[in-house]
Amino acid sequence: MKRALDYSEVLKLKEACAAHFSDHVHFHDGCGGQYFNLDEKNDELRRFICEYFEKQGMTAEFAGDEMTFTVCSR
Repeated sequence: MKRALDYSEVLKLKEACAAHFSDHVHFHDGCGGQYFNLDEKNDELRRFICEYFEKQGMTAEFAGDEMTFTVCSR
C-alpha cells in the first residue's frame, strides 16, 4: 500500500541523501499521488534509499528505470 509522506519526512530523506551523495532526490506531490525521482541512475543511492526506508518499516519501490520510486508501507 502506497504511503503518503508528510513534508518533514521528505526533508529528512533529502538531507540524509545529501549527506552521502551529490545527486539530488526530487519530490513530486500532486493529485495523482507522491513520487520521487533521481537525476540519473545511481545504484549506490538507490540502495541507500531502500535501506533508509527499510529501517523505518517502509519500502521504496523503484520503477523499471531505477530512477523513479514511490514509498509503501510494509
